[in-house]
Amino acid sequence: MTRLTGSDPEADRVIDDELAAFLRREAARRASARRSDHEIVAAIMGQRAYGASSRLAPILATTALVILVAVASAVGLIGAPNASAPTASTSPVASATRTATADPPLRLPGVTTGGPCPTTHRWLIGTDGFPDGAAIGGMPVYAFLAESGHPAFYEDVGLGQWNRIDVLWVTEPGFEGRFVVRAARLGGSGDVSFADITERVPLPRVEIDTSWGRPIRTGEWRVIGHLPMLVREPGCYGMQIDAAGGSTVSVFEVRPVEEAYAELAGRSLRLPTVPPGEVCPATPTSGSVSFQGFVGGVIGDGPVYLSGAGRAIWVADSRELGPILVRGGRIDGPGELRFEAAAARPELRLPIHSYVESPGQPVGWRQFISELAPSAPGCYAVQIDTLARTGYLVFEA
Repeated sequence: MTRLTGSDPEADRVIDDELAAFLRREAARRASARRSDHEIVAAIMGQRAYGASSRLAPILATTALVILVAVASAVGLIGAPNASAPTASTSPVASATRTATADPPLRLPGVTTGGPCPTTHRWLIGTDGFPDGAAIGGMPVYAFLAESGHPAFYEDVGLGQWNRIDVLWVTEPGFEGRFVVRAARLGGSGDVSFADITERVPLPRVEIDTSWGRPIRTGEWRVIGHLPMLVREPGCYGMQIDAAGGSTVSVFEVRPVEEAYAELAGRSLRLPTVPPGEVCPATPTSGSVSFQGFVGGVIGDGPVYLSGAGRAIWVADSRELGPILVRGGRIDGPGELRFEAAAARPELRLPIHSYVESPGQPVGWRQFISELAPSAPGCYAVQIDTLARTGYLVFEA
């Protein structure tokens, strides 16, 4: 062993040489052990990691739900919950390795730092079972950003400095093969990644295979699945999608989801009223959709439903991919409604990304769990605000 004296130049040189050799060996070992880009993206698109959540574990024990804590991604194929739509979830295939054919030139526009973001138009597809709102991209590949034509909102899902934008990919009838997606921030610095950032290497380019997509209804539009886009900060972003037949370029703003909640909270709370002593006009149990037993009886006609009282399960169907704000109160007399009794919260913010899933759940749907804490027995209503609409549910407590 080399003796550390701090006063012998020859000994210090030997130590430096040994340290440098060790660092070179360690770097080579880490490089050889690192997963390939193909493996990283395949893991994002095709794996579900299950674990425990200390905050939700007691709730899950009573509702028999499964918590998905795969913060990298949770993949599902979206489909309308009926006999004519596919409900089996199959993992799409993605590759970060380049094919033999070179990518077309990147045609993202230049943007002056601090200048306006030249956002492009969105596509209103209008196919039943797709999300309400507009998609970016164009023939033959489209992407829904869970924002209904607003800026694309990101949220903190525990990935350090990275923030997640949930993106749902769909393709037009007849399109087969692969397409390449590249993205970058415009008019400023900031990384973009479609990769597992635990590898610490951003992946701004990804190649997606459509072979595992599923057609939806009879229109043969194909839903590929979810592949999130990760960003570090807000700003103006561009995305180029290269597919057989051409390329499309989309430019959109990216903002934190807190701005979406502020917009929703700015809407007036206008609950219905019921004269004292009148029968509570409770929202009936939904009969317009099939829940296939994945959750108990729900009230409402969607896209947001409520199951249970006290400990409640909120369900959002495939038409609603964005943030949800819930507020409420008693409507037949004095009384308040709080969410999560211990915290006495006057409103409930349901995020974009959900970690809750249970057997039989229609693919593309989301679940969230909370508590309803009415201050007294009576008739209560909740106002549900999303970026696309405002709705109401009434129940008796």
